[in-house]
Amino acid sequence: MRGALDLLGRYYNNSGHIGFLVIDGLDNVPNHLIDDFLSILPLTMPEGLKVIFLCTSKKALGVELGALIGEREEVIITPLSQEKTERYLRKKLDHLNIAEEDISELAVRSEGHPLYLRYLSRFVLGMKDISSLSDWIGGIPVIHGEIEKYYSRLWLQLDASKGEGRGF
Repeated sequence: MRGALDLLGRYYNNSGHIGFLVIDGLDNVPNHLIDDFLSILPLTMPEGLKVIFLCTSKKALGVELGALIGEREEVIITPLSQEKTERYLRKKLDHLNIAEEDISELAVRSEGHPLYLRYLSRFVLGMKDISSLSDWIGGIPVIHGEIEKYYSRLWLQLDASKGEGRGF
């Protein structure tokens, strides 16, 4: 792996660019396996190559790697305020003429979580009939900051719809 990363780093460095290796889903790697999982990466990346780890907390990176990442390298995404969330939804869903109560409740359900908010708004945009929107919003899981709850519910829905020829 080191050789491949060296070649990739050299390529980007020689072309005057920076390559990014994005590693997502580290929260799904069991804690006792994370150090082994990440051990294929060198502790110092070659010039021209950067790594972006996507996880809910630096703790998901294990002890050794987590200690190398300082506050300047860590980006924490904070929830949007209710006001900003509602503003985003109004703008994104404007052409659907959704009731203000539904916009407000969607904002509450999203908890200002940017990724969850995006999923919810995309789902609404894909609805063929928004007359049942209020009922659908009432069934949205409250994630309490844990996006895994959202994914778990989607997987349950997907499993339940097997054989019906439909997905999400």
